[in-house]
Amino acid sequence: MQQYAQEISAALSSQGAIPPAIAALGIGGSVRLKVVIAPSGAVVTAYVDQSSGTPALDDQAMDDVSAAHFPAFLPGMPQQPISFNIPVDFPG
Repeated sequence: MQQYAQEISAALSSQGAIPPAIAALGIGGSVRLKVVIAPSGAVVTAYVDQSSGTPALDDQAMDDVSAAHFPAFLPGMPQQPISFNIPVDFPG
């Protein structure tokens, strides 16, 4: 399961970009998302579990989850949706 968690973190981090208006201000932060993923890799649900304190970064993290393409579960993983805590870091 840890290997899969690393794969979804990598898929998500490849999406991320700080919104230009926020980047220009030098604002960064970390958002922790709770994401439930189906065995197919489809997102069942996602929400901000711990805010960065900057709504634009929280929104960007959620947009990144919506745009990400997660892989199907690896062999041996349960064939039911699983909840993952995913940190998304935006450097300031």
